[in-house]
Amino acid sequence: METYSKKLRPIDNQSETIDVHMKMYLLNINNFDELTGELGLCVAFNISWKDEKLTWKSKSKNNTKSLLFEPGDIWHPNIFIRESYSRTQTVTNISAWIRVFEDGSVFWTLGAVISVTCSVDVTYFPFDTQTCTMTFTTMDFNVDELALHANLPVDTTYMTKNSQWVLEDASLTETKLFDAAPSSLVLQLNLKRKAEFFVVYIIVPIVFLGALNNLVFLMPYNSGERNSVAITTFLSFVVYLPIINDSMPKSSAPIAYVYYYVMFLLIYSSLTMFLCIISMRIYDKTGKVPDVLQFYINLLKFKWLTEKLRQRRGARKHSNVIQVRSFGEDVNPMSDTRTTDRENSATETIKTEVFESEKEITWIDAGKIFDLYAMITNMIVYWIYTIVTFSCLYANIGLAETIT
Repeated sequence: METYSKKLRPIDNQSETIDVHMKMYLLNINNFDELTGELGLCVAFNISWKDEKLTWKSKSKNNTKSLLFEPGDIWHPNIFIRESYSRTQTVTNISAWIRVFEDGSVFWTLGAVISVTCSVDVTYFPFDTQTCTMTFTTMDFNVDELALHANLPVDTTYMTKNSQWVLEDASLTETKLFDAAPSSLVLQLNLKRKAEFFVVYIIVPIVFLGALNNLVFLMPYNSGERNSVAITTFLSFVVYLPIINDSMPKSSAPIAYVYYYVMFLLIYSSLTMFLCIISMRIYDKTGKVPDVLQFYINLLKFKWLTEKLRQRRGARKHSNVIQVRSFGEDVNPMSDTRTTDRENSATETIKTEVFESEKEITWIDAGKIFDLYAMITNMIVYWIYTIVTFSCLYANIGLAETIT
């Protein structure tokens, strides 16, 4: 050790490259702040290299096969994290002892709590998957002097489960940032958010509240509670909005699709309240319904179809009466009386149906048709938008991709 210099790379030929192997153990995800992009990890490293200056024969050294050194006593690589959050973090600046074997093999096992920056994409919240990358490199030596190698795979055997995130994949790969760049290793983590809490706390309530909003058209028009229920539902969305906002990450680039869905619910609720006001105005009208409007109401009621069904039913009943009379000619007078009664009853039924078909349409009829089609249209639009939105969120695809 008298001639050993920790300032020189531990190889006999200084023109050669020293190989440093690095294995990573992921122990815990401490925190993930989606607003600031700070990701806190608890990790461990197993770093190894060959020190040609530290070799001996165990037989001549009392059968000593390995020795422990403090990091300040021998040469070791200085590895730092490029994506450090608040300050530059050096993962090898730790007072963990280094073990050196008789053949010069060096093994250094150390642990660290690191904070790195991660770009957060909340587009598909709460079914989003975040990809975080961090680069381990050295600035002391170029790629011809020191080469970092990854010992695959990243070990997650001792990892503690996180209550908010699931680690889907972790990889440590060798990379070269640019031609003259030093050797680097890139750690990539794919983190999937646990969505159960947000589904129960946010999605299910607002979906059912939106579905309930459309049922105001089933309420009696003269009860006076339609507008009250519509306004109450709208205010429920407004009151629920701060709860949703507190539970969701705040980001403008990009904005989460859930915010667009909440905006759709507010517009949808306002439209429902507006339609309720129009409906009440229709019911309160007096006088004759214009002929043009009666034509369209009959069209919406499928009057042409009901007329054909009535004609077929009337023709069938009249045919049955004639058949009864023809088969009953040889029967006693009492049977003839019953046949006449059936004929009169069928005739009265046909007259009643004709009278009902020719009955003039009132404003109440117009209001009922308006309520029916307003409810059906709103319901179709609401459920299509809801199903498409949450299907895209769950599958992590955009609405434009779904349309195309």
